[in-house]
Amino acid sequence: LDWKTLTPSAAAARTIYLNKTCFNGLYRVNRKGQFNTPFGRYKNPNICDIETLRAASLALSKATFTCSDYKHALKQNVKEGDLVFLDPPYGQDLVPRALATLRDAGSIRHGALIVAETARDETWIPDQPLLADRQHGAARILVFRAG
Repeated sequence: LDWKTLTPSAAAARTIYLNKTCFNGLYRVNRKGQFNTPFGRYKNPNICDIETLRAASLALSKATFTCSDYKHALKQNVKEGDLVFLDPPYGQDLVPRALATLRDAGSIRHGALIVAETARDETWIPDQPLLADRQHGAARILVFRAG
């Protein structure tokens, strides 16, 4: 099923259904843009939680979501005071490149708290002292302040 052929409300309903029934609520696509997350193990998922959906709708009503190359997104859309969430794939050294792009664009202030997630086996270490270095499953979480 090509979600692009659906009406906006049907596409939204499909996304909510997939989110509530797939593995850990993960929404992942392959290189063709097709959803490819495995099924979750839920006995009775609460697919239509109206109160939560309305709260999320209100919270996100003024948000801007961008799906693009991270360099373009950071140069075109980041303003002072924005919260930026980047989710690069593991194992491709994208975290240091994304941080370098943010620094070069002047989007990271000195002393800003940075939380970076990499693959557990990636060897990248920030050039600032680590405040925390935690591992969970396949992930490694690094916490440090921008220099």
